[in-house]
Parts: sequence; C-alpha cells; structure tokens
Amino acid sequence: DGGGGGNGTATTAADRQPGRVGLRCVHCRPIKAKGTKGGAFYPRSVRLVYQAVRNYRRHHVPSCPLMDPAVRGRNLELMAKGLRRSGRHAPRYWEDCCRRM
Repeated sequence: DGGGGGNGTATTAADRQPGRVGLRCVHCRPIKAKGTKGGAFYPRSVRLVYQAVRNYRRHHVPSCPLMDPAVRGRNLELMAKGLRRSGRHAPRYWEDCCRRM
C-alpha cells in the first residue's frame, strides 16, 4: 500500500496500530497499485510527522497517478518559486498540533 519507508515512517499493516497517526493521499487512496509509492505513511513518532509530509510532497505529489493535473501543476509552480521552505520552528509547530489532536 503506498510505500514510504525511510525516516521513521512505516507503511505495512503491522505498523498501523491504534494511536499511530496515518496519512494517505486523497487522490490515490482508493487504489492499491504500483505507482502510488509514498501515498500512505504512518510515522513512528509525532516528531516525524513533519518530515513525512515533506517527503510526501516532494516524492508522491509529482507522481500521483490520480491527482488532477491542475493541482499538481500548482504545487510544482509553488515549489519552483521557492515557496516550499518552512521556518525553523515548523517541525515543532507540527509536533505540537499533532499532540493536541
């Protein structure tokens, strides 16, 4: 299902445990086929959610087979303009938000 792997993320059924945050691409979630690598991920800790989302955006968004081309184009346009960097406090912000959920 989705691939993902590195940086403390997991995508296997054994890693989907109660209490663990899981994130999945809304575009390709209905399919479980090749070409959806990185479409689902389950970070092993709250501290890794920020990095997992960054990896998703960098690796999955450009290749998602079901994403609307206009959505993909807008995302790539923003990345090309350099509007992809977060402040140095972003990882902590994401962690705090996850803990409040």
